[in-house]
Amino acid sequence: PETDLAVAAGARLGHAGAIWVNRRMETGIDGIFAAGDCVITHHQLLGESYLPLGTTAHKQGRIAGAAAVGKTDEEFRGVVGTQVVKVFDQVVARTGLTELEASTAGFEPFTITTNADDHKRYYPGARTISIRLTGDVSTHRLLGIDMLGPTSAAVHKRIDVAATALQSGTSIEELIDLDLAYTPPLGTPWDALQIAATEWLQLVSQRQESISREVALG
Repeated sequence: PETDLAVAAGARLGHAGAIWVNRRMETGIDGIFAAGDCVITHHQLLGESYLPLGTTAHKQGRIAGAAAVGKTDEEFRGVVGTQVVKVFDQVVARTGLTELEASTAGFEPFTITTNADDHKRYYPGARTISIRLTGDVSTHRLLGIDMLGPTSAAVHKRIDVAATALQSGTSIEELIDLDLAYTPPLGTPWDALQIAATEWLQLVSQRQESISREVALG
């Protein structure tokens, strides 16, 4: 980030050399606010980070504007790193943490990779979505999801469901229980996200049983 002017004015820098701001987008210099790609990002799972995204900049800009005109009750609530990009006819999306990021942040992550159909296979045109799901072994809290699928598979909306779950601190079990819409041309009775979550629970249970057996055998 370009920070020369801010530093010259007396602002201090934070993560990745971005301008440090609090949740009201205050720089610490009286009357000077900053937002967007030049500032740090408050990440709900990582704490202080740097994540220059358009969606983040818009939210920060709204808070900075409100604070600049004297509204003291609004704060930037932070993000979970939700991103999506179209690559030819495929969509790649992510939200939350990778296993490495989760481990570095002090969680006890476990990650699975699986595939699920975007809608019922008996209805023409079903396509495969690849999903990588990371959760915390000790608390079963959802930590992150990566998805890859064709543009017709609504990957961008499924990652939005995952982002909503992450921001509300949803557990893997609660993700499975979400009341999501279903009709054969558009989905499955258990959505692709829920299928991945179910597999995660099964594999974590098997892993823990295996560890318990090894401990018992000495």
